[in-house]
Amino acid sequence: CYSVTNVGIGKNDFAKVIAVFPNPAKDVFILKNMSSEQITEVKIIDAMGKTIAVIPFADVDQLTVDASSCTAGIYFLEVRSGNRSLHHKLVKE
Repeated sequence: CYSVTNVGIGKNDFAKVIAVFPNPAKDVFILKNMSSEQITEVKIIDAMGKTIAVIPFADVDQLTVDASSCTAGIYFLEVRSGNRSLHHKLVKE
């Protein structure tokens, strides 16, 4: 018998910190800070775990990211705010 404890940050917590749209995206997606927390950086990571881009996010509320050079597929965003990280799936068409 195993005991499992959920110790993650849920989707609702991610939505309280940052909005990502459109998702799925064709060429451009927008990151919008939805909280008073300062987001320091955003990483785009491919399905194999390779970091594709590291985007500084200091002192802005909204950031437009050009994803036209990325191939179609599933990517992950790692959003850093202070000493915590949030993760979100992004689909590139």
